[in-house]
Amino acid sequence: MKLTRRQLRRIIVEERRLILKEEKKRQTEMGQLAGSRSGKKLVSAGKKILGAAHQIKAVSDDQTGTARDALYRMAEFVGKTGAALQEITTLSEGDASLSMALPTVQELKILQKELLKLEK
Repeated sequence: MKLTRRQLRRIIVEERRLILKEEKKRQTEMGQLAGSRSGKKLVSAGKKILGAAHQIKAVSDDQTGTARDALYRMAEFVGKTGAALQEITTLSEGDASLSMALPTVQELKILQKELLKLEK
């Protein structure tokens, strides 16, 4: 079976269209979660956590010394967690990932050291 140039081009265009259509249908698990009812609940929880971070920061403003530093770091840590959850539905391909928005292990270790100082 011989194919003309026009027929071959039409086959290639059709296959390309099907492949692109298939790629649009695919979503990451994070994308599926973000679009679901559970994702909306995560956003709501993120807002509440972010509110708690603001309250912790307000308390830290009333403190002095080590307590102020520890509470400020705690507010920052909790705030990053809440903000990451709140932004889950707005993340799209190519944007910074959710894991990059979360606080790091190093930040947790620093927070733990600050809290240990308070216990002494």
